Amino acid sequence: GEGVARRVVVFDEHGKRVLDLAIPLCCAASVPAKAEESVVVAGWSFSEKGSPLYDGKPVAVAASRWKLLRVLVEADGPTLAKDFVGSAFDRETSLDNVKYHIKELRRELAKAFPGFEGEVIAGDADGYRLAMR
Repeated sequence: GEGVARRVVVFDEHGKRVLDLAIPLCCAASVPAKAEESVVVAGWSFSEKGSPLYDGKPVAVAASRWKLLRVLVEADGPTLAKDFVGSAFDRETSLDNVKYHIKELRRELAKAFPGFEGEVIAGDADGYRLAMR
């Protein structure tokens, strides 16, 4: 609306913010409000509320696996099953429970992306990685 500064936010292919600029009020008036609504972030993005997004579209993931997906998205390489304890789940979580949730997340992502060939989450307890960036 009028008198409200606008922002330009740019994310890299991993969903990490690389640029966040305020548009001065003098320039923001010339940016149509609808322009903000049409911005689509490529790849994965997360907010504190709601479903994770892939290319701007919500992906149905159980709340209990939201952090698990985020850890996989933000990982630089394969993540061991034991490394999800404390990062995606509380420290009391067993490795069997971690493996169960990974299996269920695989199922949810396969349903969300039926055209994706292969496993969206590749690997096993020796190291999991998200194939879909």
